Amino acid sequence: MPGRHTPPQRLLGQRLVALVLAVALLWLLPPLMPWLQGPPLAGWPRWAWALFGLWAGLIATVALLLERGDGGDDTG
Repeated sequence: MPGRHTPPQRLLGQRLVALVLAVALLWLLPPLMPWLQGPPLAGWPRWAWALFGLWAGLIATVALLLERGDGGDDTG
C-alpha cells in the first residue's frame, strides 16, 4: 500500500529538518562563546571539540532516525 508509508516518511522529514535547525541554533548560541574561548583541552581548541561533538551528535541522531525509518512507531 503506497499511501500507508506517506505520513511516517513526512514525520521523518520533519524530524530531520527540526534536528538540523536545532543543531544550527545550538552552534550559534551566544552563551557558548565564552566557553569556546577558553584554554585548549588536550591540545585542541575548545571550538574544535564543540564542532566535532555537534557533528558526531548530528550524525548519530540522523542514523538513529533513519534506522527507525517508521516515524518512531516501534509497535510492529
